[in-house]
Amino acid sequence: QPERPGWLRAKTFHAPAIGAPVAVVGREEARQRLGLNAADEIILILSGAGGGGAPMAPLCLGARAFPGARWIAIGPVAPEWHATQPGNLELLGWTASPELWIGAADIVIAGAGNTAVHAILAVGRPFLVIPEWRYYDEQGRKAEALARAGAATMRQTWPGSPAAWAAALAQARA
Repeated sequence: QPERPGWLRAKTFHAPAIGAPVAVVGREEARQRLGLNAADEIILILSGAGGGGAPMAPLCLGARAFPGARWIAIGPVAPEWHATQPGNLELLGWTASPELWIGAADIVIAGAGNTAVHAILAVGRPFLVIPEWRYYDEQGRKAEALARAGAATMRQTWPGSPAAWAAALAQARA
């Protein structure tokens, strides 16, 4: 955060990575262990304990815009009264082995929490990062740094139309 006073930046240690150790599981092995079809396109939404969960309505919109893909959400999803879940959107809640789901995914959509970023970058999947609100804009700044480094595609908000979803996913794939 370049706007921080120099005296504060001077006493700051910038760690290269923070997050829980993660097991790296390849796509083929992860899909076998989870019983997933190797040919399916899997768009994974990863939501953690730091916020209220991924918002249901944008997930429904994205899944409807890409009916040939399996949209799988792990972690909490925030319900919304106007959201109706399509058949290709699966809400699994908390899972025992998130690293398998990350390894099995073709694209991962997540916030910029430390452990999530660490796990996604470890397997090298296309990453659409949508930062969650945090004090001092911690996730926003991390998402900006990931985008600058070419490690993720960043959006400030969840896509709100089929065209916005198509653009975001195309950019993540690229």
